[in-house]
Amino acid sequence: MRNFSDKIQTLYLVPIITITLPFLLLLFVISLYSPENILERSISIIELIIIFALILLLIDLITYVSRKYLGLKMNMLSFTYQLNKLVSSIM
Repeated sequence: MRNFSDKIQTLYLVPIITITLPFLLLLFVISLYSPENILERSISIIELIIIFALILLLIDLITYVSRKYLGLKMNMLSFTYQLNKLVSSIM
């Protein structure tokens, strides 16, 4: 059971923490200063959460295809690391 929880932590929790949460926090702070009303702001934040969940599923699909059909030894953690490295080099 410990191996399964470690796998869940490295495959899903690390990318969610490293990509999604800081960006959502930044968008939430930006949305606090927008002149829209509260209902529209909450709907837009929910839509952003759904979009990021779909992005994480797409990343998971890319890593699955790369492992299964291309034979690459890539998991979601290394993909997230490469993505963070790319974003930091752009900034």
